[in-house]
Amino acid sequence: DVLGVILPCLSHSEERIRQVALQTNENLLEFDAASPEIDIASLLVVVRKEMSSGQEATRLKALWWISSLLARSRSTALEVQGDMGVMGALLETFNDKSDQVVERALEVLARLAQEDPHFETTIQRIVEKFREQPSLLERRGS
Repeated sequence: DVLGVILPCLSHSEERIRQVALQTNENLLEFDAASPEIDIASLLVVVRKEMSSGQEATRLKALWWISSLLARSRSTALEVQGDMGVMGALLETFNDKSDQVVERALEVLARLAQEDPHFETTIQRIVEKFREQPSLLERRGS
């Protein structure tokens, strides 16, 4: 899968490789989500894996991909994201050292919660996360 190769290259030490990866990523983001050739589930598998990358730029782009998939193919993305633990992975980003990653994850969670049935679930999971890790709320709530 091309995306699985591109996302890690966004954090490569060589500038030229990062630039090519960034351009390729931007081109990939122009996909037509309605196309039968696009496998949203496969994309989410790759993106979910890259959310735990050791590189901030890769994690940020992975979160951008989830947001983009929700914007372009909301029903399909919502249908398959639960099976892949995307919500749990988003909540785990609250522990990330990068404020940008946490902010981007919150943006994705807000996008997930835009409709009533998902709003309640999202809020419940966030509250549960803070209940399980009170120090997290102290660290991130200030």
